[in-house]
Amino acid sequence: MWNHRVVRRNYDSMIDCGQYEYAIHEVYYNEKNEPISCTVNPVEPYGETEEELKDCLIRMLAATLKPTLNFEEIGGNDGVEQKDSSEDSKTSSSC
Repeated sequence: MWNHRVVRRNYDSMIDCGQYEYAIHEVYYNEKNEPISCTVNPVEPYGETEEELKDCLIRMLAATLKPTLNFEEIGGNDGVEQKDSSEDSKTSSSC
């Protein structure tokens, strides 16, 4: 399962400076509905028709009503490689 979510990410050159950017990503979940992966790059609104584009924008807007996720706390690679939730306490992987 996946959906759009707002993801907060440290600026590459400002990791220790508390500078963040916020963007919409596709986030993937495990069977416990825990976020385990996200797209490496933010996603853009897309549709093959105007109606599909509107639906995509509505889903993206709905993402702003959910809690923001931290990029550095969820595994990534566009949903291909997913972090095992038992690894949470051992190491932190990024999207």
